[in-house]
Amino acid sequence: GDAWIVTGSKYSVYDDLDWINNLKSYLKKIVVLNKPILGICGGQQLLNVVLGGTLIQHIPDEIKDAVPHEQPNPRDQAGHIIKVKPNTKLYEIVQSDTMSVNSAHHQAVKEIAKDVIVNAIALDGVIEGIEVPSKRFCLGVQWHPEFTIDPGDMKIFSALLFIFIFSCKNGIDVDTSKKTASDPIADITFLNGYFYTTNLDISGNAGSQIDLFVFDVAF
Repeated sequence: GDAWIVTGSKYSVYDDLDWINNLKSYLKKIVVLNKPILGICGGQQLLNVVLGGTLIQHIPDEIKDAVPHEQPNPRDQAGHIIKVKPNTKLYEIVQSDTMSVNSAHHQAVKEIAKDVIVNAIALDGVIEGIEVPSKRFCLGVQWHPEFTIDPGDMKIFSALLFIFIFSCKNGIDVDTSKKTASDPIADITFLNGYFYTTNLDISGNAGSQIDLFVFDVAF
């Protein structure tokens, strides 16, 4: 596959299950191949562990006065604010110092792996985003941007789509900020595990199906 999205589930990345161990091994290979990767929620945690990092097992046990990371309100609403760090790929994409995000987790990234940087934190200091600067697009977010609560959420998917089309297929480096800030490459909606695009400004028809969810693992 050309681009990869790893999502979350009720399982822990430390569970000794064959499919989880196989997934870790496979994801390591994808990182080495420099394929674009977006880790969402548990997918970010998995990515950090695969790269050599560790996790907080239960936020209330380790973070004093933590914000509600298992928010009581509906998941299609914001749960708390995060701070986006400047000079990161995430900031380049969302073009904002803060984002309003939903929150549905009790674990979190603790120690980051080698060559990984933190790109976003919650107000209580919990790590909300990571990335690998040396990779084409290796990004993890702790929230669920598919709910498109914050204007930056869709920009994240648009950036991944942009990398997928222009970088993976043509082997070139691209500046995602040029298409994902005020001028996204496409309007994107979700249906049946695929991206569907409109106003696509590359060769192709509007509304064409882009096979981006090659690796949509329900982790």
